[in-house]
Amino acid sequence: MSENVQTKKSRLTNDEIVKFHAEGYVLPAKSIFPEKDFIDLKNNFELLLKDWVARGGRPEAMDCPHFYSAELMRWLLHPAVLDLVEPVIGPNILLFASHFICKPAGDGRRVPWHEDSSYWKGQWDPMEVVTVWLAIDESDLENGCMK
Repeated sequence: MSENVQTKKSRLTNDEIVKFHAEGYVLPAKSIFPEKDFIDLKNNFELLLKDWVARGGRPEAMDCPHFYSAELMRWLLHPAVLDLVEPVIGPNILLFASHFICKPAGDGRRVPWHEDSSYWKGQWDPMEVVTVWLAIDESDLENGCMK
């Protein structure tokens, strides 16, 4: 979708929408979730991670956790998230995947610089996809933040 689709519930400004289309990303200025919803998400994530690791899974491999934890749909389809995505791609939104990128201290696996679309190799035509990255933990230089 090439036009700006700012609606009255849009969480992005027209400038942010333009930036997304020009540069491929935007960093919204405000928190995504209300504090209580964010705390609930963090607590739910911690329980999922603990269970995943207890069953022998690598933290980085929590791919599509909403398939086995329907509770995650509460946040993946939260109106605040949809109000970020809709102004960029329009109202016909499909949840394609979810993924927790967890890197345990001392042995986390490297995630090289990439565009997410390179992993989807032609599954979408045109490639009108939006990835919403929700940082659950602080991301800073000391813990290897995203660059």
